[in-house]
Amino acid sequence: MRAPGAAFTGLGPRRMVPAPGRRALRLPSDSVFITNVDKCRPQGNRRPKPDEAAACRTYLLAQIACVRPRLIVTLGATALRGVLGPGHELRTARGEDLRLGEIPVVATYHPAGVLYNRRLERDLRRDLRRVARRVGPSLESPRQRASGRRPSRGRRATR
Repeated sequence: MRAPGAAFTGLGPRRMVPAPGRRALRLPSDSVFITNVDKCRPQGNRRPKPDEAAACRTYLLAQIACVRPRLIVTLGATALRGVLGPGHELRTARGEDLRLGEIPVVATYHPAGVLYNRRLERDLRRDLRRVARRVGPSLESPRQRASGRRPSRGRRATR
């Protein structure tokens, strides 16, 4: 069991991350950083209120500055607003050229949304494939870069 505030808990990630997520995109787990907008996830796994997200935004931006990502993928409207600020709507942000400073931002649906609306799955997969094309060869993990090995194109075992 994960601690409160842990990223990717619940049914949506269990369904999406192993299948169309990491394996479909061939994302090595040590080349991906996952975090939450709200550092103290509200009880009952409810969506954080705007003031709660705003209180944690400084920490989120500090994390982003430390990690120095080449690309940010926001999963859901809460993540989009947490990264880019209030006033952004997921339905209009999807497919747009978004940035946080110099860092490109790709907005897509949260995997849990697919559990409630199966029609979103095709769009989520399409968005994640677009991410894979954008980062291209950078999908290799730091360990693979150090060893000179290329990412495997074969089947990967899931955990």
